[in-house]
Amino acid sequence: MKNYLTLVLAVAVVSSPAYASRARLEALGEGKNGSYYIDDARNMFLNPASIAKNKKKLMLELGQSGSGTDAAGAGLTQGGFINTFGDFTYALYLNNTSDTATNSLSAGGAGNPAPQNAIELAVAGEGSVNWGLSVVRAANQASATTNASYWEARFGLDKDAMALFGTVGLYGNSKGAVLENKAKLSLDLGATYKMDSMTTFAKFHTGSMDTVVNATGATANTVKSTSFGIGAGWNKEMTKSTHMFTRVEADYSNLNYVNGAGVETTHTTVYNIPVVLGAEAQALS
Repeated sequence: MKNYLTLVLAVAVVSSPAYASRARLEALGEGKNGSYYIDDARNMFLNPASIAKNKKKLMLELGQSGSGTDAAGAGLTQGGFINTFGDFTYALYLNNTSDTATNSLSAGGAGNPAPQNAIELAVAGEGSVNWGLSVVRAANQASATTNASYWEARFGLDKDAMALFGTVGLYGNSKGAVLENKAKLSLDLGATYKMDSMTTFAKFHTGSMDTVVNATGATANTVKSTSFGIGAGWNKEMTKSTHMFTRVEADYSNLNYVNGAGVETTHTTVYNIPVVLGAEAQALS
């Protein structure tokens, strides 16, 4: 991983000054992998078309040494760059973990490893409709008998005030000493519409995973998850150096556990109405 990061720094030395945006988003109540209504370079992990708005950027996020997963909440060293080639914008980012893949693959296993060393490559183009595509790969050979990996693909379309984007989980597995988690095709979709200082958004997720007993090959259980939400966010400029952020949304999520005999063992439904208030001010000129 150190070799990869050295390559990123060497290629991106001509880019604009580095900055960390993960801490910014989390401080404003957003997810570390992008926001539906706050402009930030990390929105590339939601909508790869957004890299066209953040050209020639170098991104560095300092944290723990080495590589791994931040499922426990600890920040990892990661970074990448956004640059241009002719009429296209491209990005390379290393060591950012996918929440969906990490949480699903490491859940329910007896010491199952989580995917590591993620590499994401994105490309975007501008026109009457802006577009973006990216591919994500992560792998972790923890030992001779335990390993984890996943593949994801993202897409995004922007036209005027509207954007449509999504992530498709193509493949995922996490093999531990006793059980192996096998993720099936998953889908995350999002859409936004900007109206002056307000942005409305909608999101949807569906996915499932089989847990298989290594010794017998039998399916121990299947986990199915579905969630969706709608909301609105406001980005209000109070002064030239101060912004106020507000987000209100309504979310629904459903989690199903079905055993190998096809009998539902656990069914969890959650309704959530988060309200977030944040402020951002320029401390130094």
